[in-house]
Amino acid sequence: MIYLGCMNYVVGQSLSLFSFEAFRVGLDISLPLVVIFIPMFLVLSLIRHSNKNKLIGIITVILLSVASWVFVMPAFLKIESGKANSSIVTQQRLSSGYFRFADGNLYYFTNVDAENKAEGIAIKTETQNGKQEFSVVHNEQVVFAEADGFSDILVKRVVEMPPMLKNCIMDLQNLSYACVRAFSASSASWIFFCTFALALIFVFAVSDVSQWRLLNAFYVLVSTTVVIKLNCMCYGISFYAKYLPFLTSLDAKMSGVHGFNGAQSILCVFVNIILILIFVALGIIAKITGPKRRAEDY
Repeated sequence: MIYLGCMNYVVGQSLSLFSFEAFRVGLDISLPLVVIFIPMFLVLSLIRHSNKNKLIGIITVILLSVASWVFVMPAFLKIESGKANSSIVTQQRLSSGYFRFADGNLYYFTNVDAENKAEGIAIKTETQNGKQEFSVVHNEQVVFAEADGFSDILVKRVVEMPPMLKNCIMDLQNLSYACVRAFSASSASWIFFCTFALALIFVFAVSDVSQWRLLNAFYVLVSTTVVIKLNCMCYGISFYAKYLPFLTSLDAKMSGVHGFNGAQSILCVFVNIILILIFVALGIIAKITGPKRRAEDY
């Protein structure tokens, strides 16, 4: 909510720290993420309390994860499907009296009217023949392409997310779009999409491969990240269509196979099944080849 407020904020104007609409949007973003990460946090809790009854812990992980995907996620998607898509980030009028750097120029506006038309000067940062060039801005529409959704480029330079975090957010956004498409398409598409949830649940198979609980927690974090990233790659059409074009045709051929009823992204289903088999195999191998553990080891 605060981040969306900062996107609307302009330096020199009043900042609203609470917006019900931004809070609702934040809730819409957070709830699916909570459902996605429920298995990981439950498994991490199971590792932390490994001296407790492990069977009860595993049953708890399965029941809560299944309940969240069978009841919570469909109910949320039904509510979301009835909402109109509207952006709460709107371009605000810039303030005068501040220096702003954009497009290789340093701008200073002495006046900005209600239509965001400004007056001031633009100073070129690159000198020619040792002279600093500048031009007069007179009744010109102020549009900074570098602002990228922010009303004020000064605010963007301070609060914008780092590139790595921004890429992760975009991946999760592609995954959320795929979730909505699968739920709206057909029951078969939604069931196939839920193999993603199944892969997240089966991460618990690698939660006991080491005698060190810290390593087990690390394996769970890595495994969850791999599941999410691979599904983001499969459902994020723009990614693998650009770098791995043959996967697009492979996915289309799989979707056309009799029995799949044209369900979306069958490739992800096979990826999730393979991941589940890998997790189970790693858990079994660790049990067979690992040293016998005493009660105090836990």
